[in-house]
Amino acid sequence: MSKQELNEELTVRLARETDLDDVEDMVNDFVRGHPAEKHPRSRSALREAYFGDAPVANLVVAVRDGRAVGMGQWTLIYDMFWGMYGGNAEWLYVRPEYRGGESLSRS
Repeated sequence: MSKQELNEELTVRLARETDLDDVEDMVNDFVRGHPAEKHPRSRSALREAYFGDAPVANLVVAVRDGRAVGMGQWTLIYDMFWGMYGGNAEWLYVRPEYRGGESLSRS
């Protein structure tokens, strides 16, 4: 990755349905080596899970130069002891070429 690419601004935002191509691509890479790798995953189920009428979780994407380079899932929680809401980070994925070093953290 060039120094020019490292200097591009990184934006983290809620995923949109228009991100579905990138999300699907990252999910397919994320599952490599997992026992569920060969399990069928439909695009419509992915769309419904995150962008349907009753999403199961919140999905954020990290975008650099118009391309989603990472994503993470979080769910809303309520802590009854503290009497406040919070978020539970379920998982995080970063495309291999943006991992390590300062590739995402420099922004």
